Amino acid sequence: MKNFILIIFLGCFTSVSAQVYADFETVFPMEENAIIWGASSNGVANNPSVDDVNSSANVAFYIQQEQWCVYHFCAGENIDLAGGNYKIYMDVYSAIQGRVWLKLESCGGGGDAIEAYAEYTSANKWQTLEFNFTVPENGNRDALVSAFSIYFNHGAVSADTWYWDNVEVGEVSTRIKGNKTNASIIYPNPVADKLNVDLCSSIQSISIYSITGTKLESTNLIGNKLDVTALPKGTYILQIIDMDGETMSQKFVKK
Repeated sequence: MKNFILIIFLGCFTSVSAQVYADFETVFPMEENAIIWGASSNGVANNPSVDDVNSSANVAFYIQQEQWCVYHFCAGENIDLAGGNYKIYMDVYSAIQGRVWLKLESCGGGGDAIEAYAEYTSANKWQTLEFNFTVPENGNRDALVSAFSIYFNHGAVSADTWYWDNVEVGEVSTRIKGNKTNASIIYPNPVADKLNVDLCSSIQSISIYSITGTKLESTNLIGNKLDVTALPKGTYILQIIDMDGETMSQKFVKK
């Protein structure tokens, strides 16, 4: 990849970091510590519909059998949601629409728990769901949690297959410089050729990573556009480091 250009602003900076807990390319919780209730079948399968939202080769699935069908897996560490504006992202695909609940609790179940939900509205298409735990639907965000429990179309009895992938925990925090506050913006997203990136801080470096964490390219910054024409279709992570060493990582889709 060549000719990366990125805007440089002074005054403010919003940093975003993300931790991937399941992508079924390099992180396979199902093989280690997953517990599945109420499914007639589950496992890792080929992506049923590769598209701009999710171009991964491998994804997880389960076939719902009971009303309380749930997929539970341990993070391997405490998931710290205290003190910030935290969101969790997950790619979902199914033939039907439905509400998806995400419950954070202790490994193996029980103990303190917090819950949030998102609506899957794109039947037969991949959709990135955002679970906002800033103010969870149930529970205290300061609870000590170390596992994910995912409920697809919770409360319904059906035999539908649900596919999911790319579970990422993101931490969003705003650091103010001077008298201005402004979030980072990348657009358009998905992008075909030129990606505009607006930041309010001087930039030290910029890199592009695959969704599995492999570094693909790094470059110096000289403007406000990032040329991604040479990238194959898929999902990528843009990582920016400012002059104070703060890191911002944001996902984008190349179409």
